[in-house]
Amino acid sequence: SASALHASARSSVERIGARPGDAWLCVLPAGHISGLQVITRALVTDTEPVHAVFDVEDVTELARKLGPHVSLVPTQLRRLLATGTDLSLFGTILLGGAAADPSLLEAARRAGGRVLTTYGMSETCGGCVYDGVPLDCANVRVDSDSSGEPGRILLSGTMLMSGYRHSPGERRTTTPWMVDGSGRQWLRTNDLGRLDGGRLTVLGRQDDVINTGGHKVVPAQVNDLLLADPAVAEAVV
Repeated sequence: SASALHASARSSVERIGARPGDAWLCVLPAGHISGLQVITRALVTDTEPVHAVFDVEDVTELARKLGPHVSLVPTQLRRLLATGTDLSLFGTILLGGAAADPSLLEAARRAGGRVLTTYGMSETCGGCVYDGVPLDCANVRVDSDSSGEPGRILLSGTMLMSGYRHSPGERRTTTPWMVDGSGRQWLRTNDLGRLDGGRLTVLGRQDDVINTGGHKVVPAQVNDLLLADPAVAEAVV
């Protein structure tokens, strides 16, 4: 709904400290929630969003002129780093769409970037957890047997979708709602995570878990270990 999109955008600009008149650069498809929310954040801060096809030279020039906030996916950030772009030209870089390698984040911050990792999905109006901390419009729980243990990530808040467009008979899955004892509605994601001191770590997809010899292996964790080796440039598990 419009109110959910607005709640998400308002919480986002408050978290990053965006001010009225700040520029927003949209280099993601506006038909996708991440691009749409760049536009909505611009509206919330009373400014006109700037749209551009992602080209490193063009984006760098726009950053030099505008000092904009921007949403990127990891591949775009890698391309900017590969050309030596001064990332301090951007106000804030919201990074989402896929898990980011720790080495990528370190390199981006060394290049002057103020990078915040985001976690969310279309059902939550895009990113609703920044650097592991939920936005003010969002609540996070982990459905696990004990505190600190991995489990399914549950999300609630004013940024949630109203529902899916098609009826259950017209799509593959049913609406993944869960209602707790207080009547609060939670979205059951297919993501695994762990909460430590209120900070969420996303471990990967629940349906990607490999059961081998009775031991459950999360591919994303193995992937991170491989990428920690300086001899490994890229990995997929």
